[in-house]
Amino acid sequence: MSTKTLLISSVLFGLLLSVAAVQCFADASTQFKQADGYKQNKQYEQAEAIYQQIVTDFPDSNDALKAQKQLTLIYIATDRQPQSDAALQELLVNFSAHKDIAQAVHDIAYQYRLLKKYEKANQIDQYVVDNWPVSDYAVLGQMDLAKYYVDQGDAPNAESAFDKLLASFSNSPLIARAVHDVAQHYRWSGKYGKANQLYQYVIDNWPEAEHALWSQADLIKSYLALGDDPNAEDAVDKLLANFTDNPLIARVIWDTAQLYRDLKKYEKASQLYLYVIENWPKAEHAMWSQADLIKSYLALGDDPNAQAAADKLLADFNDSPLIARAVWDTAQLYRSLKKYDKANRLYQHVVENWPKPEHAMWAQADLIKSYLALGDDPNAEAAVDKLLADFNDSPLIARAVWDTARLYLGLKKYEKAGQLYQHVIDDYPQAEHAILSQIGAAKVNALSLIESGNDTAAQEAIDILIADFNDHPDLPEAVFVIGEQYYYKAFEDPNKCRKVKSQENLYKAKDIWERIAAQWPESKSIGLKHAQYFSAVCYRRLGQYEKAITYYQQVVDNWPDYQYVWSAQYLIGNCYEKLKDFGSLPESEASLKMEQAYKAVVEGYPDCAMVPTASLKLGHLNLKRGQKVEAVQYFVLFLTTARPNDPRITSVETHLEKLKGEVQ
Repeated sequence: MSTKTLLISSVLFGLLLSVAAVQCFADASTQFKQADGYKQNKQYEQAEAIYQQIVTDFPDSNDALKAQKQLTLIYIATDRQPQSDAALQELLVNFSAHKDIAQAVHDIAYQYRLLKKYEKANQIDQYVVDNWPVSDYAVLGQMDLAKYYVDQGDAPNAESAFDKLLASFSNSPLIARAVHDVAQHYRWSGKYGKANQLYQYVIDNWPEAEHALWSQADLIKSYLALGDDPNAEDAVDKLLANFTDNPLIARVIWDTAQLYRDLKKYEKASQLYLYVIENWPKAEHAMWSQADLIKSYLALGDDPNAQAAADKLLADFNDSPLIARAVWDTAQLYRSLKKYDKANRLYQHVVENWPKPEHAMWAQADLIKSYLALGDDPNAEAAVDKLLADFNDSPLIARAVWDTARLYLGLKKYEKAGQLYQHVIDDYPQAEHAILSQIGAAKVNALSLIESGNDTAAQEAIDILIADFNDHPDLPEAVFVIGEQYYYKAFEDPNKCRKVKSQENLYKAKDIWERIAAQWPESKSIGLKHAQYFSAVCYRRLGQYEKAITYYQQVVDNWPDYQYVWSAQYLIGNCYEKLKDFGSLPESEASLKMEQAYKAVVEGYPDCAMVPTASLKLGHLNLKRGQKVEAVQYFVLFLTTARPNDPRITSVETHLEKLKGEVQ
């Protein structure tokens, strides 16, 4: 073979190797994209197969390390402990010298930590600290160990872990962040003194670090949480004096102002907002400070300064990319305060000046809400027409029209609600809110029939609604709302729901709600929760206390986070009291049940509105049994939890004075 031929062959062979390498890399990249997609969608079996293939096809490569880590994470996520242990061991053996091994192992520890498998997380983080002590991930591992012990309230181990963090990693570029993060966990655990020591340590030792700025800001939060306004004020002054050149300072001062406003310290919040506006007028947070200054003035009842601040927002920040959102958000506040004219001017300003952004569409939709709140149906109608005409191409228009239909439905303007639901069905049939509008339209039909007194047709409409959408998760709530129509019709004043004028309508409401409980017993919908609670309410109103107790107990047992669970618990006791009063249950048995129910209120829901009454009843129950010490305790609890103007306070105080003399 000639030298020339040999040279050409060598070049071609090298080119083929290069192409093959590129092809392999491309294949791995494609495989990762596919596997990551499966993992994100929790299709773990498919993802696992691809990651395993990558490990096999590209041994000892960066891709193999990444795939082996992902395999371990999948086994952890699917709670396959033997496989995850084996996969981690394989990672440690095959990639012990890889430059990214410490990060990979720490990521695995973090996954265990997210799943609250702290023992395993701590073991692995300790391994990182011991085996790669100069790695950034050793710093993070030691930091996470310290945070864990702080969260657990294990002061000795927390101190030890933190001391090691400082001793071993004081020269790390991540040390300021690590100490600040540990301080955060002390603060979140309510250990403000210790948190403040660490914040100050960061400020004193690494004053140029970004986390010195955050530590100074978080010192303010700690002092305010302690109610220590003077030290908080001093910390604010240092923030303003020492960190003005930091690129994040405008954001941090705005964030501090937000904290003061949340605590209703509006004057201080306003000072800080103004400081941002005056010193960094071009910063994004200058605009947010201007918008939030309006909120502070409105909270103070200072309408003139609020108006001036709103005018300045429009004049000085007109070119900000987020101005439409800020003005819309300000309009929302005015509307929530029932200052509809001010709100409407701002909504219209958004629509007229920034017609393309998303918030222009929401401003137009919220104009409708304002006009309807004012009872201005003609302008509301015109605003609806403009919404449909000008924003028809918005990707969120179906949701906005559906939301408007719901508003009309809530106001019992059934014809308009039906028209808007139908508009969504006809014009946006592929939208998510199309099927919700079909349910809404069917609901409008049933409610209209009930309103007209055509109960037979209304029942048929409910049957059709359930048949057509039986599997939809929102259906229980829709059916509950239909039952509400009968419930409100049962009372002389539907706004107060106190004096019953029609037991027949209570029965009709109850029958619909019991149908929800029977039809969808496994639902997590608020509709089922409401149905069980208000079925009990109906039975109690009808004097059927045993059945009421059954439903109230279901609410307490099944829905501990339900908004009226505390009421259900109290009313169980009330129903037993009624059974005793009517002679349906022996007094001894009823009193025991009452005591159990009212104790559950006091102990299980200590912040609820019925604690004073439950305490009072427990006091009388104990007094009747001659248990005067316990009676005194409950009467005292009543006095500490009752509203200052509660008319029962005087008699309880008198009673209590007499009892205290007897028990001493």
